Amino acid sequence: MSEVVKEGESSAEGAGVDDIWGWVIGEFLDYMGEVRRVSPATVKAYRCDLTQFADFISEYQPGITLQEIDHIALRHFLAYRREKGVGARSISRQLSALRRFFRFLRLQGLIDVDPTKRLDSVRYQRKLPQTVQTPQEMEAFISAVRKMPRREHELKEALIVRDIAILQFLYGMGLRSAELVALDVGDVGEDFVRVKGKGDKERTVPIGKRSRRAFEEYIALREKLTGEAGGPLFVSVRGKRLNTRFIRKLFTRLVRFLGKERITPHTLRHTFATHLYEHDADLRDIQELLGHESIDTTDVYTHASVAKLKEKYDKAHPHGGKGGKSEGESEEEG
Repeated sequence: MSEVVKEGESSAEGAGVDDIWGWVIGEFLDYMGEVRRVSPATVKAYRCDLTQFADFISEYQPGITLQEIDHIALRHFLAYRREKGVGARSISRQLSALRRFFRFLRLQGLIDVDPTKRLDSVRYQRKLPQTVQTPQEMEAFISAVRKMPRREHELKEALIVRDIAILQFLYGMGLRSAELVALDVGDVGEDFVRVKGKGDKERTVPIGKRSRRAFEEYIALREKLTGEAGGPLFVSVRGKRLNTRFIRKLFTRLVRFLGKERITPHTLRHTFATHLYEHDADLRDIQELLGHESIDTTDVYTHASVAKLKEKYDKAHPHGGKGGKSEGESEEEG
């Protein structure tokens, strides 16, 4: 990469990408992180995607100015990525980063025309969520906490109740692991939980009866783990806030104990959303509960439910692909 633009230079006009890229990408990332409040992981992904584009432009169109980058240059870049074997989903994500970046340049007056407006979206086969669990499977998964081998400890009961509450919160409210471990005691109200999601965006999620009961049982024993009434909700045996690594280890132990296929914390989040949709919850409400910025992200649960419905149809219907009733069976008249 080239050096950052010299102090006092703020215009892209007449400057090659090599001379200005370091500065302008830094301005964009600062804007996305500080103003749009996107997560550090998203900022990191933007940096990677835009750096790859800058390297391509510098090598294949040296000397081109930001003003001169058009939709043809962008198409060449995307074609180059495809030739490198990059999947459609990754290319679609990269195009999204470019759209945001050039929109930013246009708003800042660094370019006159946004070249991404003439680009079509990249089509890719949507990946359905991980296999969701049935309500019965979720019941067995959460109950397994009490049956799972655990070394004897004077705080054993408190740890068991804590782990049950963790699973109940993940499934009952569809939380991400990072959101769960970030909860403080004061975030849990009588009927709602205040959740800090990606980009520090807060949302309010209802707490169901089972999650509420699991919370109360845990709070009654939490003082054995920590002497503080407030502070982190889920704490270790030493009274310290748990991290996402602990949550992953808990799932690994449970899955191994039950002899099941891979189940992750995100599986419970997918299960939460799919169960809501299958019981006629509005997609916009599910979007709000999950903290999705775009309804397109939530829309995947409609595809998952349709796939599940198709599977049932194939097994049960006479015209199903996997032979419900035989085609030779006669239908009732009328």
